[in-house]
Amino acid sequence: RLGRRAGIVSRLIADAIDLVVVVLLGFLALLVATAIRGLFTGDVEFVSAPQPARGTLAAILLIAYLGYGWGLEGRTLGKTAMGLRVVRDDGSDLSPVRGMARAVLYFLVLPGILWALVSRRNASLQDLVLRTSVVYDWGVTAARPDPALTEGSAPRPSR
Repeated sequence: RLGRRAGIVSRLIADAIDLVVVVLLGFLALLVATAIRGLFTGDVEFVSAPQPARGTLAAILLIAYLGYGWGLEGRTLGKTAMGLRVVRDDGSDLSPVRGMARAVLYFLVLPGILWALVSRRNASLQDLVLRTSVVYDWGVTAARPDPALTEGSAPRPSR
């Protein structure tokens, strides 16, 4: 049902999709860097980040992806695919700052999502701290029918 809090399974599937997207985005960024370097040097060896920086760059990419999606419209590609949306507890949209804070908390306390298994309201630890909820929302609103086109009503005169 639309607006109902999402369960752990759909949330974990959405998170898995998002993880795949982030890995693909990272690979695409390295591919672009390789192409740019190849244009200037003629060297087509695949670019890779230095070992100490890999984890930091991966964390930045993940936090930016999640924070941008949640702060923009409450959805990432994974959430969209699963028909989910992150909202404040009152149902309003997250601000970009709250979306980014949620992403940072997810990165720092990844097992926090498992709290949704025992929470009456399916809330992760991050949801409790930031007063957010993940709800079912397919993002499709049924259009109201035009009264002029409903059965038994006369068509509107053209102007």
